[in-house]
Amino acid sequence: MTVPLTHETYVELLAGGGLTLPEPGAEPTPSPLPKYNGSRDPAGVERLGTELARSVSAAVATTPDLVVVWQDPEDLVLAHVVARELGTTVLRLMDLDGLVGHEGPVPRHASAVIVSDAVRDGSVVRAMVALIERANSTVVAVATLAVPEFDTVSDIGAVPAVTSPAARADSSAVTA
Repeated sequence: MTVPLTHETYVELLAGGGLTLPEPGAEPTPSPLPKYNGSRDPAGVERLGTELARSVSAAVATTPDLVVVWQDPEDLVLAHVVARELGTTVLRLMDLDGLVGHEGPVPRHASAVIVSDAVRDGSVVRAMVALIERANSTVVAVATLAVPEFDTVSDIGAVPAVTSPAARADSSAVTA
């Protein structure tokens, strides 16, 4: 059975994982958003990850072959759900003393989506994109739980940003 995922439900699910967003129209704060931790709310990360995967599928021409995630263990849980829903695997990238490393091989000629709860540092995303592009692969989207007004997704360059329509306060219910 599908249950409508409203903005209010979306915000509650984020809060279950520790991510609280500022109210719409609130002044930006100098401190970064708190980190979403799906392991704190397994049912919540299932709904959010499934919704994020659906949003990615609706936003890109072809289903990505690969989900790419930064080193944060909290994002791995979300990336796992998104990858499962998209029918693909996860590649974890990490900071190795200033170099971008990876766990497992970087597939060649893949179509990838970067998954994170929010973009807090555009330079990390740009480094991830560069590593994927070196393998002659393409990053088709950066999928986040937080809407662009609340993160620094505008600092990622030309890669399209994707989030759930329910992330916006002015959204109507969507199916999850």
